[in-house]
Amino acid sequence: MYKEQDGIESQPGTNSSEDIATALQDIQIAIEDSKNAQNSDQNPVQKFLRPILEVGTYLTGLTVFVTLVTYLLGEEARHQTQIDAAWNTVLASVNQPGDGGRRNALEFLNSNHRRFPWFWRKWERQSLDGLIAKEAVLRGLQLPEALLYKAQLSNAEFIDSNLSDAELVAADLSGTVLFMTNLANSNLSHADLSSSIIILESGYEPERQGCVEYEKLVGNQNVRLQDCKDHAIGINLYNTNLSDTFILNANFLDARFSAADLSNAILLAMDLRHANGLTIEQLKGENQPFLCNVALPDHLSEKVDPYRDCDNPILPQVFFDRTQPQTATLDTARYIVNEARKKTWD
Repeated sequence: MYKEQDGIESQPGTNSSEDIATALQDIQIAIEDSKNAQNSDQNPVQKFLRPILEVGTYLTGLTVFVTLVTYLLGEEARHQTQIDAAWNTVLASVNQPGDGGRRNALEFLNSNHRRFPWFWRKWERQSLDGLIAKEAVLRGLQLPEALLYKAQLSNAEFIDSNLSDAELVAADLSGTVLFMTNLANSNLSHADLSSSIIILESGYEPERQGCVEYEKLVGNQNVRLQDCKDHAIGINLYNTNLSDTFILNANFLDARFSAADLSNAILLAMDLRHANGLTIEQLKGENQPFLCNVALPDHLSEKVDPYRDCDNPILPQVFFDRTQPQTATLDTARYIVNEARKKTWD
């Protein structure tokens, strides 16, 4: 029997506040009854395992935390392990020709990458002083700012490599091939570069950073070349042994030549206009270097003929003898000498 109000009979389903309150109360009672039923029906094994599972969850979190802390605290130990492994690779390759895994190992030792997770800090470069890598073939080696004091690198080949800003004081680089290798601002004072080959001009491939691309007519076709002469800017060659060295296409802007030994060196297409420390005694006299298109500083340009040996009939033969097997034939040597004399300077 529904209650009447103001002559209007209340209908079932009317959303009065009392009905809503009653409905909510019924729902709450039903939820509590359901919980009580679940608790009463719970398996005794579940009751037993619940606290164990809660402890296990806690221990899992604790284990993750301890593992993370251990990983972070062990950063230096792991890095030292990598250093030891790299040195083992380098030492195992001593007196062995070729790469022998040295390139990657040396680059790692010389790296100063950021530390993780302390990204605002960097690892220190490892000193490579006294490194022994005779006859190594190191293509694409990246060792900028490397510490290579008294390194023994005789007869090694550095191809498309980067030794810029490296400390190579008193290093033995005799007989080395430095092909398209960046030596800018490196310190080679007191080093031995005798009988070495330094070439900073080559074919277009691969593209090299910091080099100028251009085309040149060779025979009946245009050949794309790269000029990397700026890879010689700022070199310190104080008291360096450059005797019998072959140098092609290098700009020695701000380079230091004081007391450098240039006896019997072959200098082709070189820019020495802004080099420091050059004297007439280094360029004239007994065992004087071969010069072909060598732009000289003002104080020497009127005293020494920069094209002095371009037409010297023995120059191509001497060039060929010193640079085999890099120079395939005597005709190739003649061609390179002829091209070197055509080089123009800005």
